[in-house]
Order: sequence, then structure tokens, then C-alpha cells
Amino acid sequence: MRAAPLLAALALLAASCGASKPAASVADVAPGSTYALLGGSTADVRAPLDLLPGGPRLAALLDRARAVTASSAPAWVAVLDPSGSRAVAFERPKDRTKFEHALEAAGVAHARVRGWVAFSRQRDAVEAVRHAKQHLADARWFREPVGRADATFLLRGLTVTADAHGDAVVARWTTPAIGGRSDAAHPLAAYIPRDALAAAAVHDGAAELGRFGVAGVLERGFGLRATSLARLAPRDAVVFVRPGDVVPGVTVLATGSDAGAAARVVRELTSARALAAPATLDGVPVRVVSLGPIDLYAGSFGGRSVLTDDAGVQLRSKVDPLRPSGLPDATWEWAYLDVPQGLPALESLAALADTHLSPSFVARVAPLETLLVYVTDTRTSRTLVVDVRKRR
Repeated sequence: MRAAPLLAALALLAASCGASKPAASVADVAPGSTYALLGGSTADVRAPLDLLPGGPRLAALLDRARAVTASSAPAWVAVLDPSGSRAVAFERPKDRTKFEHALEAAGVAHARVRGWVAFSRQRDAVEAVRHAKQHLADARWFREPVGRADATFLLRGLTVTADAHGDAVVARWTTPAIGGRSDAAHPLAAYIPRDALAAAAVHDGAAELGRFGVAGVLERGFGLRATSLARLAPRDAVVFVRPGDVVPGVTVLATGSDAGAAARVVRELTSARALAAPATLDGVPVRVVSLGPIDLYAGSFGGRSVLTDDAGVQLRSKVDPLRPSGLPDATWEWAYLDVPQGLPALESLAALADTHLSPSFVARVAPLETLLVYVTDTRTSRTLVVDVRKRR
């Protein structure tokens, strides 16, 4: 009869020892149903985050979770629902007793769970951690973050990190890979001059130039159909903006189009505008058409097609190329903006095309010195990077 109480005591002791074993990661403590695991602070990294798709929402989610849990960095926060209204924070303080006394004084619910202190203004969120049968580390989508960024956002199928280093602030938005894509150098980037105020390079011009807004501006402002631009730039392509006397000079260079692609663009423009005439552009025979305030040149040379309003563009002369700081040698696509000079240039081009830039974009970009956006692809992931440099 004495054996039964002894066995029960041993079982209780074994369970207690197992439960008290410290968890190496907060993911071993957070409930398996956690919607998002967030860390750090957005205070120093809002500039690039606000330019990511959904970035403002993620920043707001972290800010709300901090308020709900009465936490601050370096504590991690497990958001238990998409709205961020239910959340619990986790920390391993050096002086756990002192930390818990501070929580009690502030009226914040808390519990010790496997070496971590789970705490929140919502007692039911803390109880959800205490009684969790499954944990985030076991979720198929979860991937443990590498290192510690100034701000980290881990959601199903999405990892976002942001770091500030002096004047540079970089945010990375990583999702599963898109099949059939791989990074490579952009051969036409060698034609983008150092004095470019804005520039972009893509490997799939037919699909990507429209996303950068080039096709829409040309169609609305000058009557050039987006399909014609796609035929002009079906593969590798670059577009860049240089300072101009009246309006900034815009140049599109592309490979993969047939010899008549540029001529078709000219015919399309002249049908509603004016007659095309032969001309020479940096030693390259082209056709030129007058569009009122600008002259538009189009032609082909050495397997490349050109469309530009920049009479000073270098097509055969040696170019001192633009090399944005932080840009990898190989990417899928990239875009760069010299904000103090390039933003007014883009606004004047938009006005010429009877449109305007997004006011929210202008407000977010205006305080910056430079903006660099690029996409890289690997076998397992696709990463969108926003790299901004603050004005000194």
C-alpha cells in the first residue's frame, strides 16, 4: 500500500522536472496557434517598413501588441489573433523576482513557463501559454529567426526584418520562392550613368516595367500602348532618368525585341502626334518625333532597342555607371531614387503625363537621401529589400 503514494510522488517529481526544463527558444513556449511572433521595436526602422507591402500594418501590429502586453524590447510578443487584440510577451530577465514584482505593481498578469516569464494585461492570454499543449516551434510554417534584428516579424509564409546601421536602414520581406526565377547581373545597367536621378533594371521587362509605373505613364501621357512597350522590352531592360534642360530625360534600353520594335513605337506615336524624322543619337541612327515640349527618339543598335527623350544619352560613348550603395551584383530586379533631385524630377514627369505621384509615397520618401529597392531569388525563398539612407 505504501508503494502507490511513493510512485505518485515520483511521477509528480518527474513531471515537475520536465516542466521546469528551460526552453531554449520562445517558440518552445508560445502556443502553437500563435498568429505572429514579433520582436524588437519599430522606433528606428519605420522608414523602410512603411515602404514594404503591408509594412505599416505589421508595425501597427507590433505597437498594439506592446501596449496590450505592457512590454518593450527585448521581450518577444506572441500575437494570438490577426487583429493584435490578444497578445502575450515573453522575457528571461536577469533578476526574475524583481521583474515579477514590477509586473505585479503594474497589475500585469504573469506566469513562469519553462524558464521564461509570460506576461500580459490579459490574464486569459497568459493562461493560454500556461496550458498550451502544442507550441509554435512545432508548427510546420515556423522558422527560427537567424540573429536578432531591430524589428522582427514572423508570420505564416512571411519573415520581415528591419535593421538600422547609422544612416542606413534596411528592411527585408522574405516569402517562399517563385519557381523558375534566378538572380543574375543586369548587363544593360552598364548604360545607366552615375548622374541618373532614378533608375530601374529588370530581367522580365514585359512584366516588370508596368509594375514600376513606366508603361502607365507612357500610355496616359503620350499615347504609347503598354503592349507596344512590352514588345519593345520583352526581356532584360533598364529605365533611367537624367537631369534635363526643360524636363528630365527618360531612357528605356532593352534586349530581346526585333529590329522593328522601335519603329512600331514611333509609328504609334506619330499617328496621333507628328511625323518621324531620321536622326543620330550618340552615333546611333534613330527616328525622332516631336511631342511638343520634348523630342522622343527610338531606334535599335547592337541587339538593343532604345526609347528616350534625352538627346545627351550615351549609347556608344564610355559611361561612368551608377553603382547604388548596398546593391548586390546579381538580383532579379532593382530600382533606385536619388530623393532630393529625383523626386522632383519624377513629379515633373508625372505632371507632363497629366498624372501625379502617390501623396503617401511622396510623404514617406521626401525625408530620405536615397531609396534602393531590389528583389533576390534563391531556390527556397524570394526577398524584397528596401534600403534607405537618411539625410544628414
